[in-house]
Amino acid sequence: MPLLVSWLRKRLQTIANCFYMKRSFQKHVCFVGVFFQLLTWYTSFAGYPVSAWLGIDQGLSNNFVRCIYQDKNGFMWFGTYDGLNRYDGYEFKTFRNNFKNNRSLINNWINAIGEDAIVVSESVTNFHVVSQHLRRTRPGTLFSSGGGSLGYNGGAAVGVKLARPDALVVAICGDGSYLFSQPSTVHWMARAYQAPFLHVVLNNGGWRAPRQAVLSVHPEGIAARAPKIDIDFPQPPDYAGIAAAAGGAHAERVKTVAEVKPALERALRAIREERRAAVIDAHIA
Repeated sequence: MPLLVSWLRKRLQTIANCFYMKRSFQKHVCFVGVFFQLLTWYTSFAGYPVSAWLGIDQGLSNNFVRCIYQDKNGFMWFGTYDGLNRYDGYEFKTFRNNFKNNRSLINNWINAIGEDAIVVSESVTNFHVVSQHLRRTRPGTLFSSGGGSLGYNGGAAVGVKLARPDALVVAICGDGSYLFSQPSTVHWMARAYQAPFLHVVLNNGGWRAPRQAVLSVHPEGIAARAPKIDIDFPQPPDYAGIAAAAGGAHAERVKTVAEVKPALERALRAIREERRAAVIDAHIA
């Protein structure tokens, strides 16, 4: 308050001095100066907000905004029904799905934005696609084994959750690597040590990596020409059910795009409110 009183005293003295100026030009300059000083004071102390409308006319791809997020660099991100928009304070840059570009968005309906989740990825043959769509921007939010063996994802996710108990930890893996991770043990540990995380199983019906390896090494060999080399799972186990039985995890199975969002919402609710892990068996083939 003393600072405000002192500021007002100086400004009033400036106004008083204006009345004693003899030249009209000097009076005009003095008045304009005082006007802008008072305008600055009014907007500063009265809390008058400065607002702006951002919409299609300003470059936003769609006026139906589903989510808003500000990243660590200050950029504002707007998720809409027609792409993801980044606003730098001056203009928008829009990211959309392009079926000719496998690095573009997988879908133009953006329902959630965030960069704080920690991802443990062991998606194997889908690793590059998953990494491109996740677009992790913060160090320490994307982990992978880097080795040749499978099964790293489950135990790693429990360890990350123990190290960062307040973070949302997501393990993404194929159905084959899920089996190698010993899910019954992993989800029993997740419950025992109160380390709930989201486990997403990209279910393509078997081990795709061995077939790709065969084709890359012996493209003209017998195995490459064979219709089956015993790497398919014609009668797969209940992946989410294993976690539910062993560790009380929330279980979901999705087979269509429309089922993804509700399943994610239920899974995240189980993790955040019920403090139990969740497994989503996502059929991609």
